Amino acid sequence: MTVRLNRVMAAATALSLTVLPAVATASVTAAAPPRAQQADQQALVLIESVTPAVPGPKSKLVIQGRVANNTGDAVDSPAVQLRLSPEPLTSRSEIREVLRGSTLRQGIPVPGTQRDLGQRLEPGQQAGFRIRLPISSLELGPGAGVYAFMVESSSGGVPVGRAGTVVPWFPPKAHYEPTGLALMWPVEQLPDVAADELVMAPQLPEDFGPDGRLTRLVSAGSGHDVAWMVDAATVTTAAGMSDGYRILGPDGPQPGDRTDDAKAFLAQLSTALSQKAVTLPGYAAADADALQRAGLVSLVVRSVSLPGGTASEYLPGATATTAYVPASGRVDDDTMRALADAGVRTFVLSDRAFPPDPPLNYTPTGATAVDISASTVRVLLADSPLSRTLAAPTQTAAERSSASQRFLAETAMITLERPNEPRQVVGMPPALWDPPPGWTADLVAALEKAPWVRLIPLSRVGLSGQVPRFKSPYRQAQRKSELPSRYMSRLRSLEQRLASLTAIVDDASGFGETFTLALQRAASALWRDRPESRQQLVATISRQLREEKAKVRVVSSGTVTLSGDSGVLPLTIANDLDRTVTVGIRLRTANQVRLQYGQPKPLTIRAKQKAGIELPVRIVGSQPMEVAIVLTDRDGNVYDANATLELRSTAASSIAAAVAILAGVALLILVGIRFWRRAHG
Repeated sequence: MTVRLNRVMAAATALSLTVLPAVATASVTAAAPPRAQQADQQALVLIESVTPAVPGPKSKLVIQGRVANNTGDAVDSPAVQLRLSPEPLTSRSEIREVLRGSTLRQGIPVPGTQRDLGQRLEPGQQAGFRIRLPISSLELGPGAGVYAFMVESSSGGVPVGRAGTVVPWFPPKAHYEPTGLALMWPVEQLPDVAADELVMAPQLPEDFGPDGRLTRLVSAGSGHDVAWMVDAATVTTAAGMSDGYRILGPDGPQPGDRTDDAKAFLAQLSTALSQKAVTLPGYAAADADALQRAGLVSLVVRSVSLPGGTASEYLPGATATTAYVPASGRVDDDTMRALADAGVRTFVLSDRAFPPDPPLNYTPTGATAVDISASTVRVLLADSPLSRTLAAPTQTAAERSSASQRFLAETAMITLERPNEPRQVVGMPPALWDPPPGWTADLVAALEKAPWVRLIPLSRVGLSGQVPRFKSPYRQAQRKSELPSRYMSRLRSLEQRLASLTAIVDDASGFGETFTLALQRAASALWRDRPESRQQLVATISRQLREEKAKVRVVSSGTVTLSGDSGVLPLTIANDLDRTVTVGIRLRTANQVRLQYGQPKPLTIRAKQKAGIELPVRIVGSQPMEVAIVLTDRDGNVYDANATLELRSTAASSIAAAVAILAGVALLILVGIRFWRRAHG
C-alpha cells in the first residue's frame, strides 16, 4: 500500500515539528540504540517516544527524540526527516530488523517533516525533536498492519544517521480475531534469607518499601488482567519480616527497620490478588534439575508442596494453582518425571523446549500436552521473542520506547499472521523483573487499549490452536548452568545435619522449619550466576545450624579419677532448645577393650533444662585414657561426639606402691644372701 503524497502535502499544515535547544552532554553513547544502529552514524538518532502507542483514525502521531553528535567533528546544518515504509512489515523478524537498524527498507520521505536543527551540532552536543502529524494523512488504508517509520538525520542534505520504530495500525473496519496474551507478572525476589529471618542482602528489604521493586510491580499490575505469578518464598519472607527480622551487616546481625513496609506490602498484595487467578511456581524458584541430580528429592517435593499452604494463609482471596516455572525455561526429562510424581500438573517453559514439529511460518498457541508418569501434564510455552523484549534494557528513554513498540508490534504481528485463527500466547519477563517506574503501567494500558490482543489468565492458554510439538534435548550446556554438584553436596550435608537435630526432639512438628525453608531458598536456581552470594548464604546457614545443634551438649569436662579400677562417671547434659529431647549416651576411646561400662537407657531432658546421669565404669590397665562422650538419637545414630574427658584410676597408684615394696624386699633378700655367702665362703 503506498502513501498518497499529495494528500500528505495537503495535510502539511496540520503537521508541526519542534526543535528543542541543543545541549552539551558527556554521555551521548550511554543512551544509544544497539550497535548495528550506531554504525557509521555521524548524527545519532534516538527515538524516545511514540504516542499514541495504539493510534486510531483520528490520532495525532507524535514521534519525539534527540539527535546526538557522537563523533569528534561538528555536524553542519543538522536536520531530521521522517520516512515511512509504505508496505506493512511481513514478519516478526522484520520488526526486530527495523528496531536494530538492520532493515533493508529505506522508506519514503514524508513531505513537510524536514526541519533544520540549527547551524551546527558540535561534538558531544544533542538536539531534541518532536514530529506531530495526523495519522489519517498517511493513508495507511483499511487493512491492519505493522508499519516501519524512520527518523533520518542529515548534514547539509546528506544522510548521516537513522533510527527506526514500528507502529501497529488496526483501523475499525479491519477483520481479525484478537490474540489472547497471558502476560506473566512475577512477584519474586532473590531468596537471600538464612534461618531465623536473618536477611543477608541489605537491598532485599527495600523491595517491600513504598518505592521498592516489588511494590511498584504490584501497583502496576493491580486492577489489570495480568497473569500473576507469585513466589511463596517472597510471601513468607515478607510475613517473617513483618514480625521482626535481623539483617546481616558489617558488624554482624542487626535488627531490621522495615517491618511496617513488609506488612504494607503483604496487605497490598492480598488486595491486588483478591478474586484473581495466581500461579505459584516452585518455592524460591527451586533448581529442581540440580536437586534431582544430587538425590535431594525431598527438597524437590517440598518445593511444589510448600506454596499451596502459603497462598491459603496469606492470599486467601486468590485462586491459586501450583506450577513448575524453571528460571532457565528448560527442564530435564528425569526432573520432569520427578515433579509429575510429586503432583505437578502444569509446567511453564520456554517455547524452545517444545518447538513445533514440523516448523511453522506463524506463531501457534503456546501450549502442549505431555504424557509422563502415567498422567498427562499441561505445558505452557512462553514466547521467546516476547520474553526477550520484556527482558530488554529499559534504562534510557530510547530503550523504553523501543521495547514498548516492539512488544506491541510483536503481538500485533502474531494476530496478523493468521487473522482468522485465534491463538493464545505467553509472555514471561525475567523472574527478578525490574522495569523502570511507569513503564510497565504504560505498557499494560496500551495492551488493554490494543484491539488485536486480549489479556487473559494463564488458565485460558491452550483452549485452541495447539499444534504437534517435540521435546528438544536437555543438552550439556543446560546441565552446566545448573547449581554445581559440589554446592549441592554441601546442601545435602546440611540437610543430614538438620535431620540429625530433628531426630532427638520428642515432638518434631514444626521444629526446624526455619532451617528447612532456608535450605529451600539456598537451592534456588536464582543463585546459578551468583557464586559468592550463595556461598555466603550456605556458610551462614551452616553456622546457624551448628549453633542450634550445640544447644544440646555434654556439660561435663576435665578429669575424673576413680577410687579404684572401677567407679561412677558423672555426666551432665544440657538442653537449651525449646523442645524436650531424648538422647542416648555412648563412651568411646582409642582402645575400647580397656573401658567397660553399663549402657544407659536414653535420657529425656526437658526444654531449657539440664539432666545428670551416673555411669558405672571400669578401667583395665594403669594408664589414663581420653574418653569421648557420644550423644545419639533413639536409633543410635551419632548426634554429637565433641565432648571429651580424661579417666584416671587410683588403682594404678596402689599397684605401683606394692611393686615398689616387693622390689625393696627382694633387694634386701639379695643383699642378705650376698653377705651370708661371704661369711661362709
